Amino acid sequence: MLSDLKKRVVGLKNKLLNCLYILFGFYNYNKNNHKKSLKNFNIGVVVEEFFHYDLRGFGGFGKTVKNLSEYFNPNGRFFKIKVIIPQGLPVVATSQIKIFHNTEVLLRSKVDGNSLFNSLNYLKLIHQLKLRLFITIDYYKTYENVLLASPFTPILIWIRDPRSAFEWYKLGTVNLELKQRNKKNIEELKDIAYERANSLKKIVGHSKKIKRKLIFATNGNFLIERAKKAYEINDINPYYLPNPVPLPTINTFKYSQKPSLLFLARLDAQKRYWIVFELAKRFKEIDFYICGVANNEKLSLPIIQQYAGLHNLKFIGHVDGSKKNEYLSSSWGLINTSVHEGLPVSFLEAFSFGKPVISCQNPDGLVERFGFYTGEVLGEGLDERSLDLFSHKIEEFLKREDERKEKGVRAKKYVEENHCFSNFDNSLMKILSKEGII
Repeated sequence: MLSDLKKRVVGLKNKLLNCLYILFGFYNYNKNNHKKSLKNFNIGVVVEEFFHYDLRGFGGFGKTVKNLSEYFNPNGRFFKIKVIIPQGLPVVATSQIKIFHNTEVLLRSKVDGNSLFNSLNYLKLIHQLKLRLFITIDYYKTYENVLLASPFTPILIWIRDPRSAFEWYKLGTVNLELKQRNKKNIEELKDIAYERANSLKKIVGHSKKIKRKLIFATNGNFLIERAKKAYEINDINPYYLPNPVPLPTINTFKYSQKPSLLFLARLDAQKRYWIVFELAKRFKEIDFYICGVANNEKLSLPIIQQYAGLHNLKFIGHVDGSKKNEYLSSSWGLINTSVHEGLPVSFLEAFSFGKPVISCQNPDGLVERFGFYTGEVLGEGLDERSLDLFSHKIEEFLKREDERKEKGVRAKKYVEENHCFSNFDNSLMKILSKEGII
């Protein structure tokens, strides 16, 4: 009884806050901020993480936004990137704009929560950024009030990792994923999909009423059907907007003297890093470099400690910049054991160095083309069948040297042609021009 009452109170509070955001947005709307020109074109990227220790870790979304900021924000670019992180963070006592990676980042305070004062202050800060466009990295319910606060600012929803109830089911086959999210069963995990879909449909419906421009783009064709199911919107016809990565200037490929595989990801349940640990036990002749940190060390540390005696399992921790490039340059390939993925940034980074990928994920057939695809592997991945699938592909990877290197050459060419910043820049300009935003 008390639980139902609490839900109703929270629901009413959220509706009142939605109304507050919408009213404040209309009040502060300035037509001069939305004229069709490239002068002072500020893009607000709405995302749940930025590539910094204080800003929710080091996932692919955060890395992409850091890459975009470093590309667009130096003088001479038409666009300026501003970052909005609507998820409450403990690093700020009150919502405020701080500078990270030479980029203005709007942070929402976790301490103040949804208090009236903090909400009004947060609204003022959103308008202080003088945004001409929102780009949301996928869609989360936390984005809702940000988008309602600027009711006439166009929205581009960049489809990166839409998760339908079926995708959440896959994630739920990993017990640690349930524990990490404090969910009792897979059905509770699926509720996240419905919550996000309902929130997005609210934004879509509101945008239609006031004729606000709302468009979709994606970095992978395989994500379109996923998005339709995840968002419960059948008429999605997204533009193609590639995910750009910095391209290394290398003339020849390098390889470590001893065979090596690079694991480049967070040590979280979705990534099933323990599969790599088990493979290290099977392949003593290969060095496995584990580059990544965990969001929840309490859950990951006991697993890591079980494999502490393996000399060919090298725990490197978080890497970025030149240090990460060293591992990408010297490794023989990348290994990915995730139960679920979009199009990982790590795949593109490995391809840019001419390194093939071994994985049970095959976005748009890229792993089959430029690596070694095991086939889908659900669950914990520690059963003999699952480990054998990975083992067979590692054996092929080692034996077929010519094929491995030839795939690496083609992978590098693919990334250079499709995932360079100039291609992203041109694609974005064409989208905004066609939609009448610039």
